Amino acid sequence: MPATVEEHLAGLPDDVRARLEAVRRVVHEVVPEAGETISYAMPTSTLD
Repeated sequence: MPATVEEHLAGLPDDVRARLEAVRRVVHEVVPEAGETISYAMPTSTLD
């Protein structure tokens, strides 16, 4: 099980990884203070 978002993304097929990285960029552009973690074996954005 991946311990970081980067590890999770590294294990995905290229097309899926590209889409999730695009979503990740948008989240960080809109909410720059958002954090990241793995929760329920999935990448998760956190706030507060």
